[in-house]
Amino acid sequence: MANGYTGTIVRVDLTTGKIDKLELPEAFYRTYMGGSAVGAYFLLKECPDDLDALNDKNVLTIAPGVTTGAAVSGVSRCGITALSPETGAIGDTQAGGSIGPAIKRAGYDAIVITGRAESPSYVWIEDEEIQIKDANHLWGKTILEVHDILTGELGKSKLSILQCGPAGENLVRFACLMADLNDAAGRTGMGAVFGSKNLRAIAIRGTGQVTFADSAGLKKLARLATQRLPDAGFPSILKEFGTPGVLAPQTEGGNLATHNFSRSFHKDYQNLDGRTFTPEIGAGQTTCFGCVVGCRKKVKAETPYTVTDRLGGPEFETLGLLGSNLDITDAVAVAKANELCNNYGLDTIGTGGVVAFVFEAVEKGLIPSDDVGHPDLRFGNADALFWLIEKITAREGIGDVLSDGLTSAVKAFGEKTAPFAIHV
Repeated sequence: MANGYTGTIVRVDLTTGKIDKLELPEAFYRTYMGGSAVGAYFLLKECPDDLDALNDKNVLTIAPGVTTGAAVSGVSRCGITALSPETGAIGDTQAGGSIGPAIKRAGYDAIVITGRAESPSYVWIEDEEIQIKDANHLWGKTILEVHDILTGELGKSKLSILQCGPAGENLVRFACLMADLNDAAGRTGMGAVFGSKNLRAIAIRGTGQVTFADSAGLKKLARLATQRLPDAGFPSILKEFGTPGVLAPQTEGGNLATHNFSRSFHKDYQNLDGRTFTPEIGAGQTTCFGCVVGCRKKVKAETPYTVTDRLGGPEFETLGLLGSNLDITDAVAVAKANELCNNYGLDTIGTGGVVAFVFEAVEKGLIPSDDVGHPDLRFGNADALFWLIEKITAREGIGDVLSDGLTSAVKAFGEKTAPFAIHV
């Protein structure tokens, strides 16, 4: 089982503090392979079917894919699986970047987290050494603050950090996880699962190597990717502009969420296309482990909003859900909203969905102004969006209702608002 695997899975019980290293037979790996399937195995085997996702018995698995750790473009994914606080069904999300390769280099095929720590904690993995450490000094801080504290304490070299933010601590049901600073494991509320376990972060330093059967062949693939990228069509667009580079053709094909999904085209869509805003606010790129594409585009701005270049730029879906779907077409405003969500650990798509619901329900006069706490919640108002992001993260006022998602919001504000809750 040496090729692509380490043969060891770590189990961390936060309730008891017990840490086990499982060596499962080859048949397990040939059946479940890696990633989300490994997470589903532990979840289906160990969780009762009526379990609430925020119960400490929820099992959360972080599992790289079979090919994760190879220095080849497009294979660095890492799956995170648990019961979803949003749906109650299996919640699955993925992150790129370095977190998956770091787990493999540390010597593990997956990390399985159970139980709930008595006080805020983080898990520290440095190759064979695994500890549950106190995180009281991290609790309540932003993604950026915690990243800087942990890199200061543990050192930056070969360190990768997966963490929830204040939104996860406060059990916002669509809280995401941030892998380092530029990669989000969005959707399905895994940040809230971290929060429910009093788990602020998992920090990993892996210094080993991942072995593969044909190392020479993998190196050849990597070289070919570099040679072919300039003429590769879609990947070459991602190289230059990231996923914002597909916004214009997607819109022209009728695929841009606009005014709470009431339309699929926004007349000012060009403002949000990467070709338009990259020359103005582009600030370079980051890339996933071993990938030559470098589609993770950074942004930076000073006006009309200050935007840092440390928390990644908005992806295509974010430009839609925090942009055109709210009738906000200032790319700097969307970049600021993306920064806030990343720094607090909020999924940008889920956040955009609940904000659009509020904007339209207020527009239709279905949410009384006394229940809102803001004088100007409306489409096109970026400052109102920022205000709602803050309220949702802190679970304050109307944010407390919205933090539980659209189903709960409809129950709180009445069935007449249901047509404006666009969800599945």
